[in-house]
Amino acid sequence: MKDENSIPPRLIARAKELCRDLRKNQTEAEKVFWEAVRDHRLLGRKFYRQYPIFIPDYDDSFFITDFYCHERKLVLFQKSNIVFFQTAALARISLGIKNINA
Repeated sequence: MKDENSIPPRLIARAKELCRDLRKNQTEAEKVFWEAVRDHRLLGRKFYRQYPIFIPDYDDSFFITDFYCHERKLVLFQKSNIVFFQTAALARISLGIKNINA
């Protein structure tokens, strides 16, 4: 992931705005999963929902994960949300990727 200091502030602001919108409009499956993992409920790990990932070589762009655990470097997507180029880009920076059947 990029060093946050090298990311343009306008891009960070845009990512935060989009993440907030996604959290406000989450699917029923996301709500259920979030209740199961929030507040360190899953194996004592902290998860984030709708979390932006900035990737080197992808200037002015980012991916928004459905759920992310920084400790385990684990990205979780609802089955229908991830596409091949995202998988390859995230794997390049050593993030594990799992799909959730919703």
